Amino acid sequence: MGLRILHIAPFFHGGVGMVAYNLTKEFINLGNEVILASPAKLPEELVDLGLTYYSLRGPSLKDPLYSILCFE
Repeated sequence: MGLRILHIAPFFHGGVGMVAYNLTKEFINLGNEVILASPAKLPEELVDLGLTYYSLRGPSLKDPLYSILCFE
């Protein structure tokens, strides 16, 4: 039995997205139970790997740090 990993990925394109994609695949290949949460559509290559996927609502603010900056 491997680890139970919650992986939160913002998207699956570009540099950050490719890292999220590759990490998810490798976590599963190593025998871990992966729960993936993302506002992006799940890539077809990950659908049949047996992970649990939760679709997140996209951010409502253009700058997610805006709410933090307002309270300084």
